[in-house]
Amino acid sequence: MVFLLLVTIIAYPLASYFLERYLHQHPPETSSEFVYVDERFLRAVMRITLPLWLLLLTGLMWSFSTALPAIWVFLLLFGVPPLLVSVWLWRLEIGTSFITAPIIGMFLLLVSLGVLASGHLNKLDATVLPLLFFILAPTIFMLYLLSQWAVDFIPVRAEEKDTHRIEAAQLVASLFTTFPKASTIVEHGKTKTSIDGNPFVGTGPGLLITEPENAVALRDGSSVKRFVGPGTVFTGRADVPFATLDLRSQFRVTRIETATKDGIPVRLPCSSIFQVDPGPGTLQLHNPWPYSSKAAYLTLLAGAEVNPATGEDKYQATPWKELPLRTATYKLRQVVAQYTLDELFATIKQAPDKLPRHVITGEMRPYIDAEMLKKGIRVTGGSVGAKITPVDERVVKQRIENWKAHWSHVLTINQSKIDAEYLIQLRRVRSKMLGKILAEMLKQSQLLVDDDQTSRSLVAMYLLDSLEDIARNPGLEPLLPEATYYAHKTRQALMED
Repeated sequence: MVFLLLVTIIAYPLASYFLERYLHQHPPETSSEFVYVDERFLRAVMRITLPLWLLLLTGLMWSFSTALPAIWVFLLLFGVPPLLVSVWLWRLEIGTSFITAPIIGMFLLLVSLGVLASGHLNKLDATVLPLLFFILAPTIFMLYLLSQWAVDFIPVRAEEKDTHRIEAAQLVASLFTTFPKASTIVEHGKTKTSIDGNPFVGTGPGLLITEPENAVALRDGSSVKRFVGPGTVFTGRADVPFATLDLRSQFRVTRIETATKDGIPVRLPCSSIFQVDPGPGTLQLHNPWPYSSKAAYLTLLAGAEVNPATGEDKYQATPWKELPLRTATYKLRQVVAQYTLDELFATIKQAPDKLPRHVITGEMRPYIDAEMLKKGIRVTGGSVGAKITPVDERVVKQRIENWKAHWSHVLTINQSKIDAEYLIQLRRVRSKMLGKILAEMLKQSQLLVDDDQTSRSLVAMYLLDSLEDIARNPGLEPLLPEATYYAHKTRQALMED
């Protein structure tokens, strides 16, 4: 007895240590091949009760410390835990009608053995109850933890834990069958399989975890069943993640090439801000992005449309995020064809709201908004940019030359006006000066005798000196008559000699 007790005391911690290492290094792995339902059930029972097999080591001790026969002790230690786990799995709908019969059969077998062992009931003592407690308590406690704590291992909102507690336990239990449904997560808008599984015939529910800004379309083969998310969703039979929609506001910008009214190819920047129609919902703090399921369907289907313009052998679907700018391209080409290049450049000063790019944006927005709402997309912003450039660089150079010629012409006209005004003012000054000179000479002449030849000579000399003084002015020399100019130069040279 003492020897068996020592063996149990030594073997139990050693077995616990190696079993813990084994379970840590060999977690349940999904099977790549089909597993029948009854085999899945047995695998789940065996894996869940594996930690409880340590109870068999204590059977050596209990077989000598109770009044029950040793075979009955080992039968209880070996049969009760799998029986309780089987009932728990069946309660979680992991088992089927084919599994229920063996469970009931095992239960009846234990009852029969109890009846057969009734002859030993008179020998039972107080050690039987501790034995039953030792067998039932760990098993029930383990199943309780699996039922209650399974939901804590899954990122479920606190207010939804009670709702999804059973589904979480089913998900955990299905992992022990090695043939569950797939568990998928969405990261950065892309679906990634976290746990492989079969979405059609796998055991238990599947799991889909999305980011707060994503909604996922589920299909069952060729048809879309529903949209789920954002958040954590337990998937059912044949729920296969098909496509992911980003519910956040999207911003796209491009340069569109088109032709003006005067046939000049130009490029115009065009931008758009849009999102999947949120419906009546509004974005709130600590809540996922809202969306309308109908709008999500329309957006998904619109993004799957094929654009025949890509060529007979190059049919490709346009992503839904490119639809607003693609629609804007068609409308922009129609509107720009009504303007010349000079009108687009707004060379004439206008009010800000009358600028061509603002007018073009105002004509495009109602059309784009209406077309996108038909596809489940709400456009919240966008415009035509100011940097409008011709495709051919020679057009820019020609416009620069035209600009230079225009301003050269304007400068020539302005210079001509200045020169003409200068001559007019110069004539006025000369006339005024001559008037003053003549008035002064008249005043001096009145002081002289009328018939005195000397007086006349003096007046003539005074007049000639005055005219020479005027001619000596460098600013007036170019304005002298040609004959007078040369005569003045000749007389000036003779006087110098």
